[in-house]
Amino acid sequence: MIKKHNVMVDGRNIHFLRAGTGVPLILLHASPVSSQAFQEEYIPRFSKNFTCIAPDTPGNGLSDPLPDAKNKTIADYAHSLAAFLDAIGVEGCILYGRHTGASIALAFSQLYPDRAIFVYCDGYPVFEKSEIEHYLGDYLAPFSADWAGGFLSWLWFRYRDQHSFWPWHLHRSDKRSDTDVPEPEFIQRGVLDFLLSGNNYIAPYAMAINAGAELDFRNTPVPTCFAIRPGDSLYNVQQRLKNLPDNSWCEELPRETATAVAREAEILCRYAADHSAPPAPIPRLLKQPGIASQLYVDVPGGQIGARFIKAKKPRSAPIVMIPRMPGGGTYLEQLQSKLSLSRDVIILDVPGHGNSQVDCAHRVDIYATLLNDALDQLDIRPSHVYGHGSGAMVALEMQQKMNIARIFLDEPLILDSAARGDLINHYKMSFAPEWDGTHLLRLWHQLRDEQLWQPWNVRTRKQIRTDTGVYRPDLHYALFVDILKQAENFSAGWEAALSYNSGDALTQCKAEIIQGRWAYAENGANILHGMASA
Repeated sequence: MIKKHNVMVDGRNIHFLRAGTGVPLILLHASPVSSQAFQEEYIPRFSKNFTCIAPDTPGNGLSDPLPDAKNKTIADYAHSLAAFLDAIGVEGCILYGRHTGASIALAFSQLYPDRAIFVYCDGYPVFEKSEIEHYLGDYLAPFSADWAGGFLSWLWFRYRDQHSFWPWHLHRSDKRSDTDVPEPEFIQRGVLDFLLSGNNYIAPYAMAINAGAELDFRNTPVPTCFAIRPGDSLYNVQQRLKNLPDNSWCEELPRETATAVAREAEILCRYAADHSAPPAPIPRLLKQPGIASQLYVDVPGGQIGARFIKAKKPRSAPIVMIPRMPGGGTYLEQLQSKLSLSRDVIILDVPGHGNSQVDCAHRVDIYATLLNDALDQLDIRPSHVYGHGSGAMVALEMQQKMNIARIFLDEPLILDSAARGDLINHYKMSFAPEWDGTHLLRLWHQLRDEQLWQPWNVRTRKQIRTDTGVYRPDLHYALFVDILKQAENFSAGWEAALSYNSGDALTQCKAEIIQGRWAYAENGANILHGMASA
């Protein structure tokens, strides 16, 4: 099983995947994607022989960027990798890098030759000076969210064009790529990585483009394979990889991914030295106050994703926050930060949503049981519980097994049976990836309409929402991204929440119940903090 982990390195969150046993194999992804690029074909094959460890490199995926990232060099990223390996207890390892990851892997071997057993570069970038200047000027386009959602169409075809043209922004027949257009599911994974990184993707990408001029690929202190494959954007770079030392070579791989991965496994196995990986890190609450840390807690069927902040001056017991589902807790981070001024605060994503990848039945009681299990493992005994929207139903169910003083219900789904049934039908929506990316725009506008009307599907003047104040595109963006992580559970999550008997739960609740609207409200964080501190 592939598991998610997080480790703090120099005050930064580094997210990584881990699976298998044996010699540590460090998998370093290309730009602008993340470690999820290795999940489907690479890690399942390589983990048969190795302990696969695939970090999101700084600024990509779920990993925080390096400070002053735009001025960092390839050496800085190699040192960052060394610090990450120190943090998880890995000394010697094999390195597998693709494109940007290949540059980092080679740089690491040059700076830390005693820790690198073998380096495998799947597409090593070597650019000429004129190419570097061009790519740095036009290739790395920034993007920003807009209220109408047009940026999503741009992102979809920006990433698709990366597989249709090389470079992606030169739309000419002589720049067409020698490859098939990927399936929509593949494109969506890339778009999701763009959305997770935002414009943080630019710095590591620019670093990799510059690295070709900074690194000497002939300096290979350990055995190194420079692999190429037909259809790859760097296939023609083989013409520049000349005069390699005796311990290094170029290898042409088959075009088909599955066949190529099998061949790569054969090559990697030649260097399976006598090194074992240390045990996987146990999720622990960060003791340093004021810093948000991610963690993943094993539960039956998967892992619960959480975000924890230790209070600088704790004056009372912790508060647990349950975000709405579908979605995750990223949009609640401002509320969490404010609440953490006086108490420890943890956000738990509901199973099957956001960062909680759990294979379970979609029922509120099952969600609550799994989340309470995670709290028990972390030894958290909260005095307050907060739930927003559909997450308020889960919070109500969770508190039955807790000894808490207060429960804060932010826009709870307290509706009559007819209204609940109507909404269940209207939430029966599919956001399966489509070839033109239009499913993204439908999801964006469904969420937008939730801020404009209540219920969102009755768009009349009588149902206009006037309680949200200034519309918050930042919260909208965060919630959209968290839903997209597990969009296949969109309808199931809503049906679970709307099928829950909130009336009985409210009647049986022994804690003080406080209802309000804080997540989307102007000054909501200050108001909620004041009430929670009273």
